[in-house]
Amino acid sequence: MSNPILSQAQVRGESPIGKVRAERFTGSFSQAKRKRLAEMLPRPPLQRAVEIEQRTVIVHVRTINPLNDKECWQAQAKRAKKERDLTYVFLSRARPLPELPWDVTLFRIGSNKRAMDETEGLRASMKHIADEIAACAGRDDNDKAAFSWHYDQRYAAKTNVVQVTIRTRQPAAADKGE
Repeated sequence: MSNPILSQAQVRGESPIGKVRAERFTGSFSQAKRKRLAEMLPRPPLQRAVEIEQRTVIVHVRTINPLNDKECWQAQAKRAKKERDLTYVFLSRARPLPELPWDVTLFRIGSNKRAMDETEGLRASMKHIADEIAACAGRDDNDKAAFSWHYDQRYAAKTNVVQVTIRTRQPAAADKGE
């Protein structure tokens, strides 16, 4: 029996429009184009939405420390838009996302052998990615009740990606008793 809502390709987990190559996208999108692209990307069947407690997404972006970089405000704005657009594209492919509150881990894998300062530089380099993750959830990124942010990094030759892991935060032991 066929599902009237989902096509056969979607039921099998395939994209109805063929292989989507969002992994290699390096440009930027307008807001309307972002929504159209998100609608075209394959999504898991709706029946599995309740079971998902974790999503991992690889965002192909080279992060730089804006605190040490001397670039024009226009270049900064262009880079910020590109990082947000790429994060939006890859998060759209990971839908449905888990229920809030989230533990979000941003893991930078970069080709620079010198590690960024973990207290300030690493967080600043992934600010736009974190902002877009929070925007996809419909919240502000400094909402402590909704998000717990964790940052880490490691070196890998010829690789510039950020691995985003979104996990449903488990309630504390004190919250369970009330």
